[in-house]
Amino acid sequence: MSVRIKVYDKDRIFQRQIGNPTSLVVTPRVHPLIGTAVMSVPLSHPAVPALRADGARVVFTDPDDPGVTMSGPVDSVEIDSDTESLTVTVLDDSWILAGILGWQAPSAS
Repeated sequence: MSVRIKVYDKDRIFQRQIGNPTSLVVTPRVHPLIGTAVMSVPLSHPAVPALRADGARVVFTDPDDPGVTMSGPVDSVEIDSDTESLTVTVLDDSWILAGILGWQAPSAS
């Protein structure tokens, strides 16, 4: 399966596409679990400033399957000076649902 990776800013404006990450592990999960993606790119990659920006978002899609495989905000950024790489962790947007509390209405049917 090939994956298309697009980076957006906090206003959801397209910034860059990443075609060749050094490493990529996308783990989509079903609610109530939260999907994650861990991706590494060289520090020289043109997408590094967009990935490090506040509010950066990443969208992972499969070109052969319509729809989004996973999308969400960049949760953490790590720079490894030994390998000269940037590693980001992306949380699936389902993390929003995990924070919503709900109770039954006793008078409802």
